[in-house]
Amino acid sequence: MKKKVYYLMLMALMTGFTACSNSDENDAETISHADQEASDAPAALAPIEEGADVAALTAFFGAEFGVYDETTKPFDLKNNLSDEKNPCVVINSMEAFGEAYTGDLTLPDIDFSKYTLVFGNAFLDAGTFIDNMEIRLMDGDKVALDINCIMDSKGCYAAVMLHKHYWALFPKFSASEVKVEVSAVIGEIDDSKK
Repeated sequence: MKKKVYYLMLMALMTGFTACSNSDENDAETISHADQEASDAPAALAPIEEGADVAALTAFFGAEFGVYDETTKPFDLKNNLSDEKNPCVVINSMEAFGEAYTGDLTLPDIDFSKYTLVFGNAFLDAGTFIDNMEIRLMDGDKVALDINCIMDSKGCYAAVMLHKHYWALFPKFSASEVKVEVSAVIGEIDDSKK
């Protein structure tokens, strides 16, 4: 009888250890799955900063707007993919570029098989300049355009808001909707950003 009780207790202990062991393995699988989901965060795209297409667009937008022009009159933003406060268009073909542009200049020839042009205007405090931009790919073909700005710490500006145009050339992507997120920090402005 004592042997049976001993064996029953031994089996109960073994079953308990086995159950704990399986539980630990399940917890480890859950943690690694959670880590995997965290690493699957939406991808981000940085603008293309050099090359013939960027140089051509820099010359084109410089001629159309100048450095301090705050208007977007030569562009039709009615088909914007964003809100009315910060309109933005995503251009993926020369045809779409031609439809959006209403000015008189000749459009630069851009390789839209590799690139996407983002153009729009942001409603910014006077003395605020765009520092950098980034596209975050989200669910489906929705994207977020993060516009990071710097407010000039050396300037003294009245409480005035201005529409400031922006553009950037990105690696190719498509979008049915763009959510524009504008953030600003106070700092010294690099003259190239003005």
